[in-house]
Amino acid sequence: WALDGLARLHGDAGRPARVVDLLLDGANLPLDPAPTQEWRRRAAAGALAAGDAERAGELYRAALRRDAKDVAAVQALVGLAHGDDQLPELLGLKRRELGLSDEPARRVALRLDIARLAGLVEERSGRVELLLANLDEAPGDDASIDALCDLLAARSRHAKLADLLAAQA
Repeated sequence: WALDGLARLHGDAGRPARVVDLLLDGANLPLDPAPTQEWRRRAAAGALAAGDAERAGELYRAALRRDAKDVAAVQALVGLAHGDDQLPELLGLKRRELGLSDEPARRVALRLDIARLAGLVEERSGRVELLLANLDEAPGDDASIDALCDLLAARSRHAKLADLLAAQA
């Protein structure tokens, strides 16, 4: 394709932004989906290489909107998703990859990672703290006590549960 050659020339000349723009222009042409999707991913990779992780993420998400089964785009987004504020997105991406993977060993590894991430999301959700704040404001609130009992019992935090019930008695 002429587009590939032109993108290579701009890349060799040190114009990564122009490469990204060219690949995006090509990706939006009414052509076969396979090369246009590849151009989308290459544009995203180019943005990342140029230091624009935010734009790379947007472009990979656009690639996924075009092809929900694009494993390469999912894996690239997994690599970009880091930090506590992106745990829910990372969890969703891992679940999506699990649904796309046919390899048993990969599926097992993904489930283990999903379980770990789900635990982190739950820990950081602040449910216990929110329910305890309810009881500080409204001691004896039955709905809050019931929710805390369920949550603490599910986490096998029986000592904390006993302390909570004693304090609310």
